[in-house]
Amino acid sequence: MPVEKYYCTSDTFNPQQYNPQEWAYLAKILGMQYAILTAKHHDGFALNGTKL
Repeated sequence: MPVEKYYCTSDTFNPQQYNPQEWAYLAKILGMQYAILTAKHHDGFALNGTKL
């Protein structure tokens, strides 16, 4: 994916519609064997709720 196209995706990213079950399902049917998750994105999106 070109860098320019990657950066354009930030306009449509909405963590309110975050659905980890759907992501895991898609990863499995696409043949992924494992996933590596981070606890917090560098732009501030957290996988678990915080007061920050």
